[in-house]
Amino acid sequence: MKITNAFSFLIFTCATLFSQNQPHLQWIESFPIAPELTPPVKNAQSLTIGFSGELYIADTGNHRLIKLNSKGEYLQHIGGFGWKANQFDTPVDIVTADGLNLYVADYNNQRIQRYGKNFEFISSLGDSKIDRLSSDQTGKTAVQISYPSGVAVTSLGDLFFTESEKGTVYKINRFGNVDAVFGGFTSSTGGLHKPSKLCATKKRVYVADEIKIVVYDYFGNYLQTVGEGFLKKITDVTVSVDNRIYISDSERKTILIFDEKGEWISSPMNVEFQSPAAVEIWNEKLFVLDGKTSTIHIFKINGKSE
Repeated sequence: MKITNAFSFLIFTCATLFSQNQPHLQWIESFPIAPELTPPVKNAQSLTIGFSGELYIADTGNHRLIKLNSKGEYLQHIGGFGWKANQFDTPVDIVTADGLNLYVADYNNQRIQRYGKNFEFISSLGDSKIDRLSSDQTGKTAVQISYPSGVAVTSLGDLFFTESEKGTVYKINRFGNVDAVFGGFTSSTGGLHKPSKLCATKKRVYVADEIKIVVYDYFGNYLQTVGEGFLKKITDVTVSVDNRIYISDSERKTILIFDEKGEWISSPMNVEFQSPAAVEIWNEKLFVLDGKTSTIHIFKINGKSE
C-alpha cells in the first residue's frame, strides 16, 4: 500500500496516542469470491452476512447475487441483466438484519428487492409503490424510488434507503409508511451531495456522502459530520457494537476507523487492498470486500473502547 510520508507519520503518531484503547485488527484469512463461476465476479460492491455466517455478495458487474457459506465456499446465485423478479440492473447494495430477509438496492431498475435467505423472491419495493415490510405484506404506500444507491434495515424492522440523484434518505417503517425524508441538496448542515451506502443502528443513521460521513439520529435529525477533509472516496460504512465507525475508502485503499465522537483512530492494516468496496462486522470480525480483486479479507477485532 503506497501512502505519502506525511500520512505515514500521521498513522504512526496516532497509533502511539491511541495504542491503549484502539481496536487492533488481526488478519485471519483471505479468499476469492466463487472462482468457479462463469463469468467471473466483476466489480462486486456490497457484502452482508447472514445469521449463521453466510456471505451474500452483490456482484454488480454481472447483475447478480452470490451466496457463500461461512467458510467462503460457493452455494448459489441468482440474477443476470433484466427487470424481472430475479433479475437486476446494477445491484449496488445488499443488506440483512435478521438473516432471513435480504434487501437489494437495484439501482437502474429503481427499486428495492426483498428475498428470503435462499434468494426466494418476496416483494419489490418501488414502481411508485412500497409493499408493507411486515410479514403480512398487505397494503401499499405510494412513494417513488429513484435510483437507490444504498439500503439499510434495523432490528426494529425499519428500512432506510438513499437516492444519490436526489441527495435524500428515506425512512420506511415496518408498516410501509414513510416516517421521514431527510438530507437533500442544501448548503446547511445535514445536507447531502451524493449519498451512497448507509448504516442504521437503533439510535443513529450513518450516511456515506462521497468524502464524509453524515450522522443523523433515528428520526433524521442531523447530529454530526465525520471525516470531512480527511476521507477521499468512501465506498461503505459500518458501525460496531461499541460505536466505532469503520469506513472503506477506495482512493486511500484502506479501512479507516473513527470513534463515536468522530475522531480518527489509527488502524494499521497488514493487507494491501486494491479497491475496498464494502465493510461488514459479524461475530467480532471485520469483513472487507475488495471489488477489484474479487476477494474477501477477514480480520479479528481485538481491543475494546475504555
